[in-house]
Amino acid sequence: MSRRTKSLTLAASALLLGTVLSLGVSPAPGEELYCGSYPHRVSMVKVKGGRVDWSAANGLIAYDRPGPDGIYYDVYVMSLDGTVDRCLTCGKKAIVPQRNNGNPAWHPSGNYIVFQSEVADSTATPYASNPGRGINNVLWVTDPSGREFYRLTELSTSDASSGVLHPHFSPDGTRLAWSEIYEGSVLQSGTISGHWRLVWADFVVGPDGRPRVQNVQKVELRDPAFYETHGFSPDGSRLVFSSNLEQPGYLPINNDIFLLDLGSFALTRLTDQRYNEHAHFFPDGQKIVWMTNKDIPSRGTDLWIMNEDGSGKERLTFLNKWGCPEFVGVRVIAADNSINAAGDKLLVFTHDQSSDYGSIMLVELDRHP
Repeated sequence: MSRRTKSLTLAASALLLGTVLSLGVSPAPGEELYCGSYPHRVSMVKVKGGRVDWSAANGLIAYDRPGPDGIYYDVYVMSLDGTVDRCLTCGKKAIVPQRNNGNPAWHPSGNYIVFQSEVADSTATPYASNPGRGINNVLWVTDPSGREFYRLTELSTSDASSGVLHPHFSPDGTRLAWSEIYEGSVLQSGTISGHWRLVWADFVVGPDGRPRVQNVQKVELRDPAFYETHGFSPDGSRLVFSSNLEQPGYLPINNDIFLLDLGSFALTRLTDQRYNEHAHFFPDGQKIVWMTNKDIPSRGTDLWIMNEDGSGKERLTFLNKWGCPEFVGVRVIAADNSINAAGDKLLVFTHDQSSDYGSIMLVELDRHP
């Protein structure tokens, strides 16, 4: 274990025990320490966890993390209190490929979980096929017990310029959205590149009980760019996603948050500073939570909240700010997140900037945004 990873684990253990971290420094003379206007508490849920989705129907949490081999990811389901924690894809070689499986998302009914899975004959490295990058990944769906598995999509090409990323169901469960790479590749140096597009389709369950997608629509909004889907608005009329399409030269390290009206195809840019990703609507549709490195010199990221039109931006968490109670002690990335049905709690996947491996933390809000 590296020194940096060990520091993160120790900080996580402190949060788990409910202690207040004292790793910060005092503000400069005459400067008041600011840790936000949203009263909240941060605690550890899962020391070894990854991308996460919280079901409003059954309260269970779908997440991914490295499986028994410690290299490739698998999909798990757990309860918030930890009494339930089971792997859905482990040991299922005869059904679903036993490489990377991850990025799970619940169907609103709680009866299905869609996830990415690396194809059996993948030529991608574990880095490129990681669920956070999606090369040589296709979409599968299973039930909450991991008994039945159904493949939903095929690779668009047979090389490294094919894969999917971040599937999400519409609030009524009738549609499924994801992003798809169709040209280019993911560089081994760590830069997400290539040309992507937004994809959505009808999600149906046939008379034989087999789920499938149909009426697939693939959309390239402007010149080639990177796109990552984050979900639908609560009324299902808009898709929220991140992209570098407005950045000079389509810099892969400078994403912004966008809303796409699925009827008119009107595009609204919600952010225009620094790096932005992982945006999700609160249940009432009035606010959006997302992650950004704005106001963080160390290049970590924290969660922020804004109005659905992009106004009223305000920082929620201070994992990267010395002196604040939840300060972790390393450059931490607050990444994929999911809000509960009541809108007063959210789970967030956090990891060290130098590693894909991380933890799942709980953020409890004392007031609704």
